[in-house]
Amino acid sequence: MRLGAPVKAQALWLPPAVDSHDALRAVVGNCLAHALGNASEIAHEDDTAPEHLHQLRVGLRRLRTAVRELGDLSPQVDAGW
Repeated sequence: MRLGAPVKAQALWLPPAVDSHDALRAVVGNCLAHALGNASEIAHEDDTAPEHLHQLRVGLRRLRTAVRELGDLSPQVDAGW
């Protein structure tokens, strides 16, 4: 099976009037799309995919930072997680 192109982070635009809960959801969703797109490719391929692995790590670091820095915007998020 041939791997698809590595998924890189996409710019996120938020409307000026977005509330904090929806902003956090959008940021987390953006980070998950980055990480999971690469994880999916890695899971379906037996061969090493260094750029996919790198992008997966970048996506997970972005997610960790988003939760740590923005987690207080929603009572549903435990920033300590």
